[in-house]
This record gives sequence, C-alpha cells and structure tokens, in this order.
Amino acid sequence: MSPSQEDGNDVLLVVRQLTSRVRRHHKAVFLFRLWRQAMDEGNAVISAALFSFLATELPVEAARRAPYNFNALSNDQCVERFRFTKVQIVELVTLFGLEGIRTRERTAATGAEGLCILLYKLAVPVRWVDLKEAFGRDSSGLSNFFCTC
Repeated sequence: MSPSQEDGNDVLLVVRQLTSRVRRHHKAVFLFRLWRQAMDEGNAVISAALFSFLATELPVEAARRAPYNFNALSNDQCVERFRFTKVQIVELVTLFGLEGIRTRERTAATGAEGLCILLYKLAVPVRWVDLKEAFGRDSSGLSNFFCTC
C-alpha cells in the first residue's frame, strides 16, 4: 500500500470517528462546521484532513422530479394502465371532487394524478419503488397519495 493510500485511510478513519453519531444527511454540514472551526483555531492538520475528505466526496445528486403529464397519455395507454379511458378518468375526478390533493405530509398533486396513482396500484400489483419512474415521485409520496385517495 502506498503512503498516499495509507493517509487516505487514516483520514477516512478520523472522519468516521468524528461522524459516528451524526445522521448521514447531516454529515457534510457537520464536517464543514468542524473544518471552519479548525481553520479559526489554526489547527492545520485537522483542517487539512477534513478539507481533503470534503473535496473528494461526491456531491449529493438531487432527485429530479418530472411532473406527471396526464394529457400526454393516449386512450389506449389509459385503458392499459388504469382500465379507464381518459374521458372516464376526468369524469371520475369530477364526480369524486378531486380537484387537488394534499396529503398530511403536504405532498400535493392534481386530482387526475392522484386518481391515476390509485387506479394503477389497484390494476397492477407492483411495489411503490417500481412506480417511481412512471409518476416521477418517490415511493413514500406515492404511498401517501394511495392512502389519501
């Protein structure tokens, strides 16, 4: 093992010890705060180690949410996925009074999107994770809509 790899392993061990009780999504902020504190106190070794770790860590990639476009679906796709035509789905939204849906967790959707999530889940026995790409939402949001409708 080369000296640079050993130094990297040492830095990784120090970072793991420092962040052992810190939640994963708070880790970068916590380390950045420690780095600023080490810089202010003039502790060059700690600040260099933290900086080397923070500089090489991959940035968190934000999940991109593409809004669900009900109008882009054809009648055949609607019948295949939801077992209703587009006109029937719009009528159901009106009859059920689903103008807009907001869950307890403050997740919002149009009435057509919420009804489509409900109908798709009832028509096809799949996991919520499998519906992420179809509706552009995470599994917890899809589950919230299913329970709200």
